[in-house]
Amino acid sequence: MIRLYIASIEALLEESYFQQKLEEVSESRKRKILECKMQQDQVRSLGAGLLLQHAWIQYLAEQEHAMESTIEKQDISKEEMEINVDEFGKSHCMNRPDFCYNLSHSGDYVVCAQSDMEVGVDIQQVKAVNLNIARRFFLPEEYQELQTEEQDQNRVFCQMWTMKESYVKYTGRGMEQGLDTFRVNRTEGKVTDLSSGKTVSTVLQDTIPGYEVAVCSGVKKEVRLEHLIL
Repeated sequence: MIRLYIASIEALLEESYFQQKLEEVSESRKRKILECKMQQDQVRSLGAGLLLQHAWIQYLAEQEHAMESTIEKQDISKEEMEINVDEFGKSHCMNRPDFCYNLSHSGDYVVCAQSDMEVGVDIQQVKAVNLNIARRFFLPEEYQELQTEEQDQNRVFCQMWTMKESYVKYTGRGMEQGLDTFRVNRTEGKVTDLSSGKTVSTVLQDTIPGYEVAVCSGVKKEVRLEHLIL
């Protein structure tokens, strides 16, 4: 199962509340937040950090519950996350390898996807489509599909873009692998690597009006959605 946490950052725009919630995140996250030059970026980074913290606490609670009937029972509720950032910028939890996560933000929302396997997530606000970008980064058949969707072109472009972004975040190789090296299929909910033929699952979520969210994982899993108030 993949847990998908979503929250609005609107409340964090109030300075005193921002400072209050800033004290709830780890020192490493706090440093990352304060390194951001723009207030909106600081707010989004804090919102993402709060979602990650919520996911971590919930994970630890489930781990403790699973150990209740074993002789290995121990108090792990205070365990801190040990994060390592690899050469491509993807974060990994070193002390709990089965705690895999990915963060994203756009507009007024932040999202966190958490699973026991590698996962990638992306959220994008639906805006007017730029066909030049689609022509440059999409495969010919993807671009053709977009052109046939004249009535809903903005949403379709956003769906395809979030699927692509979630995939490169899933693989951890980032944009360097090229958005035209794999094909997205909105109807079947999958992404196919053109060189290897390998296919992975990518689930679209349109739970927030005006936004699209894509969650990518190696195998198809149930996505459990949870809206949080920060």
